[in-house]
Amino acid sequence: RRNRLTAAFSDDAPRELITTGPFRWVRNPFYLSYLLAYAHAVLASRSPWALVPLGGMAVVYGVAVVREERKFARSPLADAYRAYAR
Repeated sequence: RRNRLTAAFSDDAPRELITTGPFRWVRNPFYLSYLLAYAHAVLASRSPWALVPLGGMAVVYGVAVVREERKFARSPLADAYRAYAR
């Protein structure tokens, strides 16, 4: 661990690109795990109302992912991130 990860929704430039562990398979494993928790609520409750927070959070995390992608595109890690994203 060379550097600290930046906080979600922050505007600071990324200083490290992690490509191991869950990041090897998914670019945003934290957001994916949060959405899976909301999806679990839908399955557990069997209520269509549980889709409302799932959909809302999917939008919130979708916006966050776009912001993260833009942050990397403007950072010194841009080339490495593009290769990683492929």
